[in-house]
Amino acid sequence: MANTFSLPIWTIRLAFSEQISLVSPLLMSETFTANESQSTLAQNIIHRLEESNLKQGEYLEMLQHAPQLSLLSSQLSVSLENVRNRSLYPEMSLAFDYFYSQVPNQSILGFVPALGIEAYADTRDELVTELQRAIELEFARKKRLTDVRSLITTQWFKKIKAEQHFIETRFHNLSELANLDNGQERQWLPEMAQPLKHFINCRCFGRETELDQMIRALTGKYSRNILLVGRAGVGKTALVEEIYRIRAQRGLGSVKFWETTAARMLQKLTVETGWEESLGQVLEEIRQRGDILYVRNLAQLFEVGAYVGNPISMAEFMRDHLAQGSVRMITECSDEELATIETRAPGYTSLFQVLRIEPPPVAQQADIVGRRLRLSHQPAIEETLRLQHRYALYSGFPGKTITFLESILNQEDIKKTGLDREAVVKRFCEESGMPRFLVESRTHLNLDETRTFFQSRLFGQNAAIDIVVNLLASVKTRLTRPGKPIASLLFVGPTGVGKTELAKALAEFMFGDTERLIRFDMSEFSDEVAVLRLTGDVSAKGQGLLTDKVRQQPFSLILFDELEKAHFTFYDLLLQVMGEGRLTDARGQVADFCSSVIIMTSNIGAGVSRQRSPGFHERYRNPQALHQHYLHAVQQFFRPELFNRLDQVIPFNALDLSVLQPIVRREIKKVIARDGLRTRNVTLQIEEQVYEYLAHLSSDSHYGARQLQRCLHEQLVIPLATTLNRYPFSASIKITVNKGESGLAFKTTIYTQKARADQNLVDSKWTLRELTSAVTSNRRLAQQINEGPVMNQLWSKWDLLERDRRRLGEKFWQAPQRGHEYGVLHKCLEEGKRLLQQIENIEIDCSLAFVGINTTVDGLTKALHDWQKAHETWQLQIIDIVQPEMGECMFNLYGGAEYLNKIYDIFNRMIKNRPWVLTEHAVWIRGEKYIYTNDLTTPKRSGDRLVGFEVQITGAGALLYFAQEGGVHVWVDREEMEHPYALLIAQCGIEQFKTPRGIHRKKFLHGLEIRRSYWKNGFLVGKNTQTGSNWQSVLKKQLDENFRESLRRVLCGEEVEIEPFFEDDLSLDDFSLDDVPF
Repeated sequence: MANTFSLPIWTIRLAFSEQISLVSPLLMSETFTANESQSTLAQNIIHRLEESNLKQGEYLEMLQHAPQLSLLSSQLSVSLENVRNRSLYPEMSLAFDYFYSQVPNQSILGFVPALGIEAYADTRDELVTELQRAIELEFARKKRLTDVRSLITTQWFKKIKAEQHFIETRFHNLSELANLDNGQERQWLPEMAQPLKHFINCRCFGRETELDQMIRALTGKYSRNILLVGRAGVGKTALVEEIYRIRAQRGLGSVKFWETTAARMLQKLTVETGWEESLGQVLEEIRQRGDILYVRNLAQLFEVGAYVGNPISMAEFMRDHLAQGSVRMITECSDEELATIETRAPGYTSLFQVLRIEPPPVAQQADIVGRRLRLSHQPAIEETLRLQHRYALYSGFPGKTITFLESILNQEDIKKTGLDREAVVKRFCEESGMPRFLVESRTHLNLDETRTFFQSRLFGQNAAIDIVVNLLASVKTRLTRPGKPIASLLFVGPTGVGKTELAKALAEFMFGDTERLIRFDMSEFSDEVAVLRLTGDVSAKGQGLLTDKVRQQPFSLILFDELEKAHFTFYDLLLQVMGEGRLTDARGQVADFCSSVIIMTSNIGAGVSRQRSPGFHERYRNPQALHQHYLHAVQQFFRPELFNRLDQVIPFNALDLSVLQPIVRREIKKVIARDGLRTRNVTLQIEEQVYEYLAHLSSDSHYGARQLQRCLHEQLVIPLATTLNRYPFSASIKITVNKGESGLAFKTTIYTQKARADQNLVDSKWTLRELTSAVTSNRRLAQQINEGPVMNQLWSKWDLLERDRRRLGEKFWQAPQRGHEYGVLHKCLEEGKRLLQQIENIEIDCSLAFVGINTTVDGLTKALHDWQKAHETWQLQIIDIVQPEMGECMFNLYGGAEYLNKIYDIFNRMIKNRPWVLTEHAVWIRGEKYIYTNDLTTPKRSGDRLVGFEVQITGAGALLYFAQEGGVHVWVDREEMEHPYALLIAQCGIEQFKTPRGIHRKKFLHGLEIRRSYWKNGFLVGKNTQTGSNWQSVLKKQLDENFRESLRRVLCGEEVEIEPFFEDDLSLDDFSLDDVPF
């Protein structure tokens, strides 16, 4: 017989507030729950231990989790300091609650629940010491002192409470354990489904009628299965959750709802023998329990389960159980899915009481959304509903609106400022890609700027542009018809006059990208079978070219090119699209066109212009007459019901010579921008007569601008390609194109190395390429630093300060140090963003200069140099903030007096070129005693011998500049005698620095690496020799480059190699006094 025991379980409650807390077992800190009573957690812990240990007879392990303790509480404090950055992280003291108890071996066991730390000690004082040491180690391991947010997580508890609960459990004997092993049966239901949970804030509003119908069905005697049919978002799931919430009050008692999906059922129930047996056991478990199964989507049940040799799906397998009424099930689907189910399994839906869920009335939707989200900002809700009802009709209401507003409320900035109408419009434009001017009535649409936009992309079609602009004005002011496409336009006119180009320009203007243009060449749909491809057919498995595109990208411009070439059955589809703004595909799914712009192009009526009949051009030179001509032609060709659904018929003029010249210029610019010219050292100069000649040559009213493309290809592109093929890719070429006697003449100039150096920089693509490469490298450097760990750390600091500023208001500035830090960080971070934007703009200008547009190379070179200076200054500011210790170093040069000043002067010139402060003194030797003077040339007493200079350098990044200079520097005299000097770099101030012993003796140099050798006209580094009168400038350039690389590595979080002399303690006591002096 099993024995009953009462086990003690200690639990800890960490309370944030009266409503929010975390509860954790004392000895299992990794396990916790939120807002649960401590007694409930203790019971759950025992049940978990019983399942994992009792049935296997492992009682000792279970007892180890329930020791006999008598906990007492106290508090300790820990002093913490960030030694690397004392200015931003001053020393602080944190207090922690801890609990302790004496254990059977007379030791004391202590716990710090906030950190999950425990320790043993023999006495109470030793325990406190051990706990403090453990806390310090925990802070160091998790690097909490580098981020204030890590400290907050240790202190945000309002109070900590420990409770002991005695929970009864049974220990089985050996025979009982054997019986348990033999009789244990696998429970499939908890694996396949999970109990439905109801959240306190989730309520269903305005569905009383539907709730009553569902209750009657579930409590009735017949057909107790429910199928909810409706669009996604109308509230089907909310109805189920509401039924579960009120089940006790409405006669369902404490019945459980088990929620699952078809995918989960297939995953959990499939075993070696298949899923049929396990699914049968699940249905039997539900019958025995009397619970209700809730499957998210009925249509998916028909898609899972069937395999080779078994054509029965899971849905068909459940048919008998549903028909017998042994299982109660609630499921859901859409109208389109319902039609598919009825086709696939006739009579299956008769097993359910079908309940159609329609969207609530529009007037009621705003109230439901406000109550569900507990929002009081009615204008924001109403604006969301207006936008979604006009432009986003795929999902049901109000679920789509609730989801949309929840996504806004979860944004950090909205949590601070609150929800408003502006946030709704901004988010909707980001999600949909719709232009703000189109959806926001308060945003002004400048019609003149709009007209200029189209005129810069389309030439000679001002009348068509005016019609499009006026139409955009009506769309902007919401004067278009709802429930239809945004606009339905027909462009008519001769070929090659810009109809398709205007469609692309309209897509770019409305949606910001020409890729949002969905184009169909209607000559491909000239028969009835081809038209079926637009909505899908059996062979295409229901995927329609048109309907699928619109469902994937509802906010787009749809172009039906050469409409008159389509089969007449297409016009029936077009009637639905333009009339109701919707089209149903072969799968029964509806594609919504209410957020799309429909454009059709046609050459109807243009044939008479090609006949060159007398007086045609004079007759139709008037725009109104031309419009009437094309309008009459369209009316004659299309059925009246299709014509009446067009918003505008827009005629296009034939192109004349004055229009062709600007088109020629634009097309030649595109040729110059092609890779074949852009990536070679080629300068292409086009004379003015060329533009006039090509425009005149391509003037043809029959073919419009397409004739220009052919002419341009034959007259310019092919001869240009032939010319380039004569020379190697690396050759620097200038090609001048002029008007010759019988066509275009090409003059080629090949630049030699000397000629390229002498020519104007603007024409030198070689120089421009090098400049572009340098700009790109600097842009990458700026991005690397801005995205690096150092900048992320500064952004985190500033973000915390910004939160404090918003929270404290004027009180924030009462702490001068905090206000100063805020200002410095803000200025520094904004400067970083400005510099990154500036170098990106320079890079864009370089790309434009490559094709001969905008800035000259001279201007770009100056802009790059100015940027490099500003960026290096900014980097030094960052270093001074994150690593202020790098701003102070000791520069110590020791050796014989003969050439000591020459070596020092080399470095002194470099130091004085930077904004650093120097504090220097000379070191003299008198016997074995060092004497110091501020005068670098005159000793205190006659006989004192100069042996060195010690210089304190203060300024941002000073230590990094000389990081690699420590070692031996050798001066070579005229007789080629070498005079070595020791250069030591130390990270400290002149007051803390202690002159090493033995600096006046040669043994001091033993073991030091030789850095560089100097003589009057040059220097030597390794095997590289630099000579000439400017050798000191070259040396300075090398040190500057090393300094910039060290800056980059520090700011990008990389390690910088530190010389062995970067230590404060530089005493060399092992030098004997009888060593040979310099």
